[in-house]
Amino acid sequence: MPAIENTEDKIIFSQASLNKRDVSVRFHSHPSIELILITEGSCRIGVCNDNYLCTPGDLVVIPPETPHNQTQPANNAVSFIVFTCPLEMFDSSFRIINVSSDPWCIHLFCDICKMSEAKLYELCNGMLQSLLCCITMFEKHNNTLYGLHPALRKAVDILEHNYWKELPMEQLAKEVGVSYTYLRKLFARKYHYAPIRYLQNLRMAKARQLLLNATLNVSDVAEACGYSDCNYFIRLFRKIHQCSPSQYKQVMRDRPPDSFIRM
Repeated sequence: MPAIENTEDKIIFSQASLNKRDVSVRFHSHPSIELILITEGSCRIGVCNDNYLCTPGDLVVIPPETPHNQTQPANNAVSFIVFTCPLEMFDSSFRIINVSSDPWCIHLFCDICKMSEAKLYELCNGMLQSLLCCITMFEKHNNTLYGLHPALRKAVDILEHNYWKELPMEQLAKEVGVSYTYLRKLFARKYHYAPIRYLQNLRMAKARQLLLNATLNVSDVAEACGYSDCNYFIRLFRKIHQCSPSQYKQVMRDRPPDSFIRM
């Protein structure tokens, strides 16, 4: 007798659709989790006895067996994914998350919908795990920022969305409405280092990611991460990682498929 596969600890993709336009859906429920992403226009979603007006970037988590509907005005588009997964893998409680500031969530969501249209269902399962991880990380990051001093929260947001630009720290402090001395104190209290070090860490994290791309050379990576002087970038990378960017590329390229390196 063949072994029966245990699916209780796995993600099981059900269905998905990309950019359904101007479609209203009556109240219904299903035994699976549904993720609804508003990509254009607006959509009013009813959940049990409540109604929520959702706009582009809103990601709605619908728990299993939860009655819900959609009332869509004209000129909008909504995508959805339906799946099941273990309780410990993803929080399936109802909530609306605006992921417009995180392109990875949106890209993964849309890629899964495209794979579903191409009937690549096994690939959808794998991509779903990445999407759920991405959503969880995004929420965790936002929850962390929520408890920060408003000036620090704004400074972190500016740095994370402009890490490749020239960012004088005095100008950053002015933009968030505090003195640079006070901004340094806020960073030191929370992260134990100055804002320039926070920016450096962001750039190095991006550099490690880009160095995995075989089509980019070291100077391309340096420029993309905000370093106009490639030699300075190489020296700084070596100081932090104990290897050059080229050596990092080589090591990561030659690593066994099931291994990883912590940097």
